[in-house]
Amino acid sequence: MNRYSGEEGKQFRRVIRYLKRWKDYQKSKGVMPSITGIAITILVYYHFSPQYKDRFANTPDDLLALKSTLDNYLTELRMGNKGIILPVDPKNNLLEKFTTKQLEDFETKITELQKAVAIAYNDVDPIRSCVELRAVFGDDFPEMSLDESAKRNPPAITHSGQSA
Repeated sequence: MNRYSGEEGKQFRRVIRYLKRWKDYQKSKGVMPSITGIAITILVYYHFSPQYKDRFANTPDDLLALKSTLDNYLTELRMGNKGIILPVDPKNNLLEKFTTKQLEDFETKITELQKAVAIAYNDVDPIRSCVELRAVFGDDFPEMSLDESAKRNPPAITHSGQSA
């Protein structure tokens, strides 16, 4: 299952951890069907694609990678593919023991997550983005203070005082 290596492999594993954290938080609230960690891993295995803020600087964009993974999975769900198939023998459906109601609940929860991630990704205010993500990932998700969001970046072009 070593589909990705280097920075892409690290991002792949982080996206898995984000979704497992989301699953655990939803289960702790009693609103999530009991999906296994391996099912989450395989969901990411099939639907993840590496995403970058800057491809040339190799700067990963985990929020976009998570959004893209969820978008890809929901597209497959809407096409009628309701299973998560183990990619190795016995190649069984990891959701085969879910009832119709549990499948519907899981689809609802994953859709809510995708909407929250999309809102956070599209919001220019990092504080509002963090609030949106804390609602789905729990209070362990880091908060951003006003001071942190106001950090200044150095100018892209500086003037040396000498002409060319």
